[in-house]
Amino acid sequence: KKTIVVHIEPGMEDGDKIPFIGCADESPGADTGDVIIILKLKPHNHFLRKHDDLLIEKKITLSEALLGTKFVVDHLDGRKLIVSTPENQVIVPDSVKVIEREGMPQRGNQFEKGRLFIKFNIIFPKPEEITETLKQQLKNCLPPPDETKGIDMNAENVYSVGMKDSDIKQFQNAQSSYHSRREE
Repeated sequence: KKTIVVHIEPGMEDGDKIPFIGCADESPGADTGDVIIILKLKPHNHFLRKHDDLLIEKKITLSEALLGTKFVVDHLDGRKLIVSTPENQVIVPDSVKVIEREGMPQRGNQFEKGRLFIKFNIIFPKPEEITETLKQQLKNCLPPPDETKGIDMNAENVYSVGMKDSDIKQFQNAQSSYHSRREE
């Protein structure tokens, strides 16, 4: 029996191999084999890794997206990063910001680090949270555009239509409603 101590270097990735030459079983008249340790990284609850870069998703409210916010990222190494959204900049849904040199350490040089990407998910208020008073205040602060101004709603070729909820997959999976007939 032999005890093998495996040293995991900062920055090592999923699938990296650590060979121990000549540490496998021995048998008379045969070369001693090698033991190869293959790293399998455990998924993290908050961080997604791609090489030296990390990605987190951050949920913020609509008011934080419009007015700015500060939040804390509990980093893998125990540090707390205080992140501020850029001043006078609106964060749009699914936008991505990056913080240089806050990703994973590079293998062989743990002082050089990858990037930390932050993908923003905007939490919009629920319809029941928007009172009539709030609606009026929003209209005063953020007047909605009126593209129908100047259109005669009673004109022959003008139609008022409604919408309902859908999913982009319904569009992506659409099939032709035209069926060609086979001529005989």
